[in-house]
Amino acid sequence: MSELKPKFTILIDKARREVHYAVSGFWAAEDMTRFQSALLHKGKDLFTSGKGFNVLGDMSGLAVQDRVMAESMRFLMAESKRLGMKRQAFAITSPLLKLQFDRFADPANTEIFGNRGDAVAWLRQAA
Repeated sequence: MSELKPKFTILIDKARREVHYAVSGFWAAEDMTRFQSALLHKGKDLFTSGKGFNVLGDMSGLAVQDRVMAESMRFLMAESKRLGMKRQAFAITSPLLKLQFDRFADPANTEIFGNRGDAVAWLRQAA
């Protein structure tokens, strides 16, 4: 991780019904609010279609977060499931961040990988 400035990118793959995002840095509440708003805006068609979707989260540049941000991430995962998320895969390179996500990731539909390629492969395999 090269810097702590919070950043994110969001891409929607409509053909595969996938939401891809990459997050980095150390986040504060206002960063999470901006991310959630952008995510809801860009993914609106997938979230309202009733057909479900999968999520790929690239966290390779994310710092270990404080308790408030970890709780916000847990809430975001729960909301994604409520909106129709079927599976989610995370690419996490930090062992400490992986431990943080292991505490609240739903093992029924979530996997954590050390790289993006393995995360994408798992996400796209038949469930």
